[in-house]
Amino acid sequence: MRAIEVYPAATRLSHGAPDKGGSLNGLEALLDCTDVRPLLKQSEHMRDAAVCVLAAADFISGKALPPHDLNIAQIEGWIWAPGNPTE
Repeated sequence: MRAIEVYPAATRLSHGAPDKGGSLNGLEALLDCTDVRPLLKQSEHMRDAAVCVLAAADFISGKALPPHDLNIAQIEGWIWAPGNPTE
């Protein structure tokens, strides 16, 4: 079993979307939320969960940046997010 630590804000920003809590604006091309749109309207937490799914997809596809120092990351943790698209 594995787990990654993500922050929705970091994922939003790394994809060039504004960091507005619970916002999916700017992520429409990456997230197809058609079937769950009514649920997403219910709470900011549900929208953040959708962004966390995007972060998981970034990790699985190898787009998330690894820690610079694995030893420190193993102690303190690491927020997985893709690199800046302008880099």
